[in-house]
This record gives sequence, C-alpha cells and structure tokens, in this order.
Amino acid sequence: MLYQVLPDGTETVADAHNEQNVVVVHGVSRLFRFRLNGLVVEARPTAQVNTGYNFNGTTTGEIRELKHAEQ
Repeated sequence: MLYQVLPDGTETVADAHNEQNVVVVHGVSRLFRFRLNGLVVEARPTAQVNTGYNFNGTTTGEIRELKHAEQ
C-alpha cells in the first residue's frame, strides 16, 4: 500500500496504479511510504524535471500554423 506523508507527519493513502511494473502516483508529495505488513520503505522524489515551456504547443517538435481561408 502506498501512503503520502503530509507535512505534519500523518499519512494518507495515495492514489496510484501500476503500469508495466511501474507505480504511477496521482499526486505530489515530499515523501511517500510503501507499507507491506511490518515492512516500510520511504521514497523521496529528488529530481525536478524542468523542460521549460512548450512554445510550439505540440509533443512532436512540429510547429502549429493557423491558416485562414481566403474569401
């Protein structure tokens, strides 16, 4: 079970799902705890992914161009 640790130290169940042996967490926290019976593992996200703003508005690297119909 995956728990999100709140700033006051309390835990709440985190919304997550498994996708091809990877846990995808639907939330943001400074600390997560995996619990299985008496075993506990903490996970701290440490990498910040900053790719900047996508000025093209696409994921393929192509540039969108708006063309007006001639009248």
